[in-house]
Amino acid sequence: MNRRAWKRRAEDHLRAAQTLLAAGQFSVAYYLAGLAVECALKARIARSFRSATWPLRQFANDIHTHDLSRLVILAELRDQRLVAALRDPPFLDAWDIVAKWTVEARYAEWSEEEAHDMLDAVARRRSGVMPWIRRHW
Repeated sequence: MNRRAWKRRAEDHLRAAQTLLAAGQFSVAYYLAGLAVECALKARIARSFRSATWPLRQFANDIHTHDLSRLVILAELRDQRLVAALRDPPFLDAWDIVAKWTVEARYAEWSEEEAHDMLDAVARRRSGVMPWIRRHW
């Protein structure tokens, strides 16, 4: 998948999560919100691929992770995340919620409150994780 496709998938997952949250499908909404962040980070990572270059094998293997904290590092956004957290405590709170997401979230039951908290942390206009990633992708 190319960078544009990762971006599109991130936005699609986020919209689907918001729709499902409104429909009372809390567990699926929670999962898709985290998946949106994963796809957005992979869009950022895709920036580093150039048609005339070949990524190192370890890097190519590493980017197939679902660990959001690891993806931030691979996307070369660790320092920017730390700066954003220092400047904007609500962003730090949002990141703390989002960073707990794992791909195994799809097997769990998430409450209405947990799903709302996750969607707010991901999509919040000023201090949400997705708006922050969009500024860097």
